[in-house]
Amino acid sequence: MPERNLFRDKAKILEHLGIATFRYDKQGCGQSEGNFNTTSLLDLVSDARMAWQWLRSRPEIDPERIGVLGQSEGAVIALMLAAQDPDIRFYIWQGGIFNNLEQIVKS
Repeated sequence: MPERNLFRDKAKILEHLGIATFRYDKQGCGQSEGNFNTTSLLDLVSDARMAWQWLRSRPEIDPERIGVLGQSEGAVIALMLAAQDPDIRFYIWQGGIFNNLEQIVKS
């Protein structure tokens, strides 16, 4: 079987469609700084907001045609970001959570 990287493959498909992508590691994951075990959901939303603002500031990005896609916990993070920012033009929930959202927010 060929090596697969779901996120890279998805980014290549979107690039082919003329859609730029920006992905990052959550705090304490991959090569990111921070401690994953002490990072709250609101911290992750704040990080996503900073990434969103940086992406919107890029001259090659059309701010009228930009949105967010989140997968799993990222779907909740993206939803919270989209709910706070009317400039987000689209939101895609992919493979969202299967636990009670209220319980996740309390954690």
